[in-house]
Amino acid sequence: MRKFISLLLLLPMLCYHPDSKAKWQNYFSNNQVQEIEVAVYSNSILVPVNIGGKVRNFLLDTGSPTFISPDLSKELKLEISNDSISALDYYGNSRKIPTTIIPELTLGNTKYENIKASITRPIQSFKPCNREIDGYLGSDFFTEKVLQIDIKNQMIRISSSIENIDLEEHQASNFDFLSEKQNTPLIYIYFPGEKAAEQVMFDTGSNNDFYRMRMSTLTQLLEAGILAHNYIVDTLDQTANRAGVFGKQKDSVNFQLELDTIQFIGTKIAHCPATTFSGGVKSVAGAPFLNLGIITLDYKNRRFYFQPYSKEPISLAPPFGMHLTHQNNRFVVHKIRPNSTAEINGIKQGYVLKEVNTIMMDSLSQCELIKGEWTSELRKDTIHFKFMNSENRDIEITLTTDRLNTLVSNYSRGWD
Repeated sequence: MRKFISLLLLLPMLCYHPDSKAKWQNYFSNNQVQEIEVAVYSNSILVPVNIGGKVRNFLLDTGSPTFISPDLSKELKLEISNDSISALDYYGNSRKIPTTIIPELTLGNTKYENIKASITRPIQSFKPCNREIDGYLGSDFFTEKVLQIDIKNQMIRISSSIENIDLEEHQASNFDFLSEKQNTPLIYIYFPGEKAAEQVMFDTGSNNDFYRMRMSTLTQLLEAGILAHNYIVDTLDQTANRAGVFGKQKDSVNFQLELDTIQFIGTKIAHCPATTFSGGVKSVAGAPFLNLGIITLDYKNRRFYFQPYSKEPISLAPPFGMHLTHQNNRFVVHKIRPNSTAEINGIKQGYVLKEVNTIMMDSLSQCELIKGEWTSELRKDTIHFKFMNSENRDIEITLTTDRLNTLVSNYSRGWD
């Protein structure tokens, strides 16, 4: 019998769209699955959406309603509706924002009519890759649909029925909606021993963290003895704060955690990283979880399906026990775990990473850093590193890894 700790009982509304269901012009047949190729940048999924005769980039954001940028709204000469909505980003910043109706958009080969959308300015994270975000494709867009996300193959699939979707070797769980007006999925993350769980938002728009934990949750888990203080591996001051859609994070101090084990949709994950924050409505399971397997959201029946990419146990421990941070355009060894492979081989805090196999780190463009494709080198059996020490001397080390049980995520997660 699982004992659930009551966490985050208050549910302030983020933002919502009354009557926001889009009308399908071309209805799916009973056995149709629509496959749409997407672009992946730093765990973020950009979906090609045709509006006004042009292909636009919409961020797939399950933690948000559908948005359109002010610039695109003006270009399309959309009328602003009489009503506005109250919006709250997950750092607690609020704003009243206008709404509009997108008369028609095409996704794949299916047209949708009369989509209600908020108008707000997206965070442009991918300009170094010459990609401008024109809007967000939110959970409300997929009402009564099934959405499958396969980040490994850079593909999303949409269907009218779960029976049409391939669900081999999967785990499944029911999910709730944040509210009846905003159908952001709410799932449970279970803590060690399965004696407690927290209900969190599954938010593909949160691309930096596996687990963004509210500080109040951490406090309750520590007080209940479910987590220990040694799970806290670092302290972050306000200089590490991030920005939400409507403003900056206002926290003064936060913590980085490494959780021995959590359970995500029936799958145990070891050494899961988490970062605390103080504002917002709920803790967040972010987009990096997409790297672990195919995720299917059945919005019609409120079922969440997870198909791990690997049949081996999943561990998110940092490579060789070496925590890196990206600062001043360099990757620096921030922390070394005691008795780790990195420590045994003489790698020290403060070393600057110069090369990983054939990859010259200082030659990577901002776009290459964002895409994180270089991290595939860390999945190889033998990895050659070149570091620069505090005396500006090069240190070369070749490590052979037994990483069958470790899945390396990309740049935005992997380095604290």
